[in-house]
Parts: sequence; C-alpha cells; structure tokens
Amino acid sequence: MIEDKEQASIIEQRTLAFSLYALIFGLFANIVYGLYIKSDAIILNGILFLLYFISAILGLLAAKLVARPADKVFQYGYWHVEPMVNCFNGILMVMVCFYALLNGIEGIRHGGHKVDTGGATWFSGLSVVFCLLILLYKKWACRQVNSKLLRNDTGKWVIKTAFSTVTFIGFLFTYFLGDAYSDSWVRYMDSFMVVVLALFLLPTPLRVIIGNMKELLHMSTVDPLLLERLNQVIKQIQTDYAIKKHTSHVTQVGRLNLLEINFLVDGQSELQNIKNQDELRSRIWDFVDSPATEIWLSVCFTADERWGDF
Repeated sequence: MIEDKEQASIIEQRTLAFSLYALIFGLFANIVYGLYIKSDAIILNGILFLLYFISAILGLLAAKLVARPADKVFQYGYWHVEPMVNCFNGILMVMVCFYALLNGIEGIRHGGHKVDTGGATWFSGLSVVFCLLILLYKKWACRQVNSKLLRNDTGKWVIKTAFSTVTFIGFLFTYFLGDAYSDSWVRYMDSFMVVVLALFLLPTPLRVIIGNMKELLHMSTVDPLLLERLNQVIKQIQTDYAIKKHTSHVTQVGRLNLLEINFLVDGQSELQNIKNQDELRSRIWDFVDSPATEIWLSVCFTADERWGDF
C-alpha cells in the first residue's frame, strides 16, 4: 500500500484515465456490433459501457477534487464529492436496469427476434477476455492505493466481466440444444438474456446508493477497526487522567473520518494545562491514525457538562 498521498493520487488518476479509454473502446465495439447483428443483449452491454464511461469521467474529476486541500468555501475539504459521485452513478445504473428489464419483457411478449448466435458468441467471448484483463489491472491498482473511487470502479469491472460471461454462456447454450428447441430458443433468447442481465445487475447499484447515502447523511459507517482502536485509547486515557465522562462522535464522508471527542474533567485535573492537552491529543492521533485513511480529529476538554453533550 502506497502511503505517499501525492504518489497515490497520481496512480489513482492514471488508473481512472486508463479505465476511461477502455470504456470508450468497449462502448463503440458493443453498440456497433450489437446493432449489426440486432442483439439487444450486446447493445445492453454497450449501454453499460456508456454508463461506466460517464462514471469514469465523474470519478476522475472527483479524484482531482479530493486531492485538493481545504479552502475557504469547502473548509473540510472535498471528501463529500466522492459519495455524491457514487450515488449519482448508482441512480443512473438503476434507471438503465429498469429500462432494460421492461424492454426485455416486452421483447418476450412480442415473440422475440432472431439473432446471429455465432457472431454473438465469439464477440461475447472476446468481451470476457477484454474485461478480465482490465479487471486484473484494476485490482492491482487497488492494492497500491486505498481509494473508494478505485474500489467502486473495480467493482464495476467485476460486474462487467460477469455481465459478459453470462451473455457468452447464454449464446453458447444454443449450440447444445437439439433441433426441436433451437429455433424457438433463439427467437426468445436475446430478450430473455436482457431480462436476466438486468436482474443480475440491479442489486449492485442499490447497495452503492444506500452505502453512499449513509455517508452523505453522516450516518456512522466508520471502519470497525478504527472504532475499536479509538475505544481502546479512550478507555486507557480515562484511567490515566481520572476523566469523569467522555462522549465521542464518529462518522465517515468519502475517505475522511471525522472524530470528535469530548472529555469531562474536574477543576484540579492536570489536563487544565495546555501542554498536557496537546500531549493527549497527540497520543490519540498516534493510536487511531491509519496511513490508509484521512482523519479529522477534534478533542475538547471541559469541566461543564453543558459543552460536551454528556
């Protein structure tokens, strides 16, 4: 895992840009060939590439924004852009899934249509190999950089690989049918595959939307290991400094973990001293900080319960 932020940002942006070029190629290849052999399933693959193309552009822009420091307008930085982009991409994908599902059902209701199964089979096979190679590269990049944008983008290539594999298996299945079933299956197969692919894809964007909406609403979605480390150090601090009470508020927005800790002390506490307070802050920071995440830490001390929500 690369810990240098600048180097990690370069790898992240370079990987997203490479993904963009791959999506452009896949988009044109699937749309053009799908129209040529009149296959709705392959055209749907092309539409999925189009969605991912839009997603990759937004992801690349988000990665550049997230790398910027906080300013007067966004004083906590641009971390919120990441879950916003992921939510928008998820909503787009859900809309396409519903459209594809309705289109596939209508195709079955109207008797289907014939497709060049030979051309569709070899094209789907090549698509599987193409997506798998891109996926392996993306997984390598994810091991180098801790980036939710990269993880989500890699997840899309996992889906794309599975999508192409299901399409390939569906078309390949026609070669194992007897003559009595081959003609009828070929007519309905393309519309049936569209329905299967839409249902297969739908749960993923729903999970993305729910997870990122939780972050935008500041619901607690923090890494359990980080919470465990925080609770351990606070418990030890309470013992060492005879702290009466404490409260903590922890949430995550994109890659930023917001930690607010309030300590209730008495008037004779050694934490009345600024130097001791800073030493305690440093102790908490060293204990909970992780090179894979960003931490915004706020530690407050008070002798009045009104100021700490105790």
